[in-house]
Amino acid sequence: GHRVVHPAWILGVVFMALCAEADEECHGGNCAAEGRCAEIIFPPHGHGFGEHEPCHVTVSAAGCRPGVLSLWIQGSVEVSRWKVGQDAEQDMVESAYLYDVFWGRNELSLVLSISPEDARPQDTVSFGISPEFLHTTVAFGALQNGEQWALNGAPFTWHHASLASKRPSLVVEWPPEGYTFKRMGYGPTAFSPFLRVRAEPRGSYQLAVTVDGGTPQLWGNAYFVALHLPKGLHQVTASLYTPDGAHRISEERIVSFIVDPSLEYDEDGSPANLPSQGISPDACTATSEEYN
Repeated sequence: GHRVVHPAWILGVVFMALCAEADEECHGGNCAAEGRCAEIIFPPHGHGFGEHEPCHVTVSAAGCRPGVLSLWIQGSVEVSRWKVGQDAEQDMVESAYLYDVFWGRNELSLVLSISPEDARPQDTVSFGISPEFLHTTVAFGALQNGEQWALNGAPFTWHHASLASKRPSLVVEWPPEGYTFKRMGYGPTAFSPFLRVRAEPRGSYQLAVTVDGGTPQLWGNAYFVALHLPKGLHQVTASLYTPDGAHRISEERIVSFIVDPSLEYDEDGSPANLPSQGISPDACTATSEEYN
């Protein structure tokens, strides 16, 4: 009257249980999408392209159904495409060069299209670029090899590349981080916080200033900008743009400071051996030509 359980049946139940558990973990975690057969090998997620580094992407595919594998950046610009799945036994490893890049987050996506109505996401990777990458890989590629680059979706021309190849950099000379702008002892109107910068090397740039995360404002070839700001903590970002205002071509310099007109400087507001800490609000900007 005892039921005999075959060992093979027990093993089958255990195997099915393990598979179900693995499948549950996959759907609950960061696993490959169902039907994934291709991936982005390079760049790794979070990579930052640096000085003289070639900007390429390497993808691999194996066992894909017949279709077209396409590589996209920012979900809108197609970088390259390959036919896959013609030979199920043959693995594919291909590379493509990028000539469209963006400041900030660049997102690559790999999509397998079985038909016009059946597009299957395969992989996504994000990367960034540095000013050094723009000054070398992009600028030299455009100048020496005639490569057609785009930055933030706009053409990066030969003239843009010529300026970027000089490796422009920006230094914030005033205020120092955490500084407090106070009121000078000439009445309530004799006060204005300001930003003073230095571009290296000197050239025909536009100074871009962003206050508290707002829209960048272009100030021409200025080195000195008065900032009409209310009382409180502020953050200013400064960078150099091309003369036509099309592209940022330097790093971003960020400085935080406090504006408090209820406090007053001693004497004329200038500690020993330091420049004046406040200016008249009528003095808005000064250009590097005036500086020279």
